[in-house]
Amino acid sequence: MPAYVDRGVLDFIDAPNRELISDLHQAYASDGFVSQYTSQSIAWEVSLDLIKTGLQSAIASMIDVTEWRILLELPLYRLRRRVDFLLVTPQALTVIELKVGEDQFLSSDRWQVEEYALDLRDFHEFSQGIPILSVLWCTDAPTESLHLPVLRTGVTDAVVKVGRGQFSRFVSGFASHIAALPRTVREDWSRGAYRPVPSVIEAATSLFAGHGVEEITRRDAANLEQAAEAIVSLIRQARDRKRRFLIFLTGVPGSGKTLAGLQVVHRAHESEGRHSGDVVYLSGNTP
Repeated sequence: MPAYVDRGVLDFIDAPNRELISDLHQAYASDGFVSQYTSQSIAWEVSLDLIKTGLQSAIASMIDVTEWRILLELPLYRLRRRVDFLLVTPQALTVIELKVGEDQFLSSDRWQVEEYALDLRDFHEFSQGIPILSVLWCTDAPTESLHLPVLRTGVTDAVVKVGRGQFSRFVSGFASHIAALPRTVREDWSRGAYRPVPSVIEAATSLFAGHGVEEITRRDAANLEQAAEAIVSLIRQARDRKRRFLIFLTGVPGSGKTLAGLQVVHRAHESEGRHSGDVVYLSGNTP
């Protein structure tokens, strides 16, 4: 799950902006985007200067960042969006949404960065069991007191708000905050697999187009087919014996429970035909 730019902090600071922007453009094109808007290039240029200035100021106060990495534009394909940038440290992962020129902290923006953090927690291979901090940085918002929440396994309860001229203070405070924490983040975090499940509509479309579960979801979830077949078998038994069954299918977020349910409905209808009766499929998933 590569970010458009992935560099050590010191290497990132030393790299010319034109080189970083060239990397961003190339990755953007490789990701399937045909055209590039001037406004995006300008935003990248401004963002790079802001990030570098804040990091340099924090480093000047004797912060050791030799093991820190900066990731820019990390795609989250399930959400069809990209994380602006991440600070990856041995102790914690920081997900940052950068709003250049924004002068207020909107609730929609806070939810956006929190959703990014939750998505990584649930679907990124190396983000489970580590502290994840959500940060909303609005470059023109009024300065407020910086409050860093307690870092523990999972996504922090509150989104940290960073206002005008506060990024370097945030970095310094964050470095002190994590100093005593254990090292839980892998050095190769950025190489972790991102395994989102498709939305209900996408899954249903693929199923009825003739594709099986294993073709449209995570390939290591080989037991989805077996689970669906076992449930259909129980449905047959219930019908033949005139009984009622309540079946529980368990699994961690993203393991494919919703998709398995779709497969069950499809297979029951396909194999039983007119004997399958009415089927009602209800899902609590947002899609």
